[in-house]
Amino acid sequence: MKTIIGKITIDILTSIYQPFWFAILLSIMTMFFYLYVKCPEGAGKGWKAAIRTWIVHFKRDREFRKKYILFFYITMVLFKTLINRDMWMNPLCDVWGVWGIYRYNTVTGQRILTSECIENFFLLMPYIVLMFWNFEEKIFGKKVYIGKIILKSIQIAFLSSLTIELL
Repeated sequence: MKTIIGKITIDILTSIYQPFWFAILLSIMTMFFYLYVKCPEGAGKGWKAAIRTWIVHFKRDREFRKKYILFFYITMVLFKTLINRDMWMNPLCDVWGVWGIYRYNTVTGQRILTSECIENFFLLMPYIVLMFWNFEEKIFGKKVYIGKIILKSIQIAFLSSLTIELL
C-alpha cells in the first residue's frame, strides 16, 4: 500500500514541478496584456514603466491578483493536459486511453499503476474553487446568488475538463 501512495504522490508532485516556472512566466505575460486592456493609460511608456505598473496593480488590486492566480492555474492545467503530452506512435491502438487506476501492458499482460484519474480529479477541484472565487458576486456583470455562482463554476469547470479530454 505504501508504494502505491508513494508513486501517486511522486507523480503528482512531478507533474506540478515540471510546468511551474513556465506557468509563472506565461501568467505574468498574460497579465501584462490584461492590464493594458483594462488600464491603457500606462501603455507605450517603456518596459520600466510597464513593470512598475504591473507590480503596483499586483500589490493593490485584489481582482488583478485573483485573475493572475486563475491564469496561472489554467496554464498549469493546460501544460499538464495538452502541451506536455507523450505522443503515441499509433493513436488508434488505445482510443479510450486510461480511465482507471491501472492500465494493461499488451505485450506482457501486466497491470501498471497510473495516477491520471486521480490527477484529473485534483486538477478539477481547485479550478472550481478559483472560478467561484473569481466570480464571487457577479457573473457576466450581474449580481447573482451564491448557489448560481457555484453552479456556474461547476459548469465551466466541467465543460473545460470535457473539452480537454475530447482534445
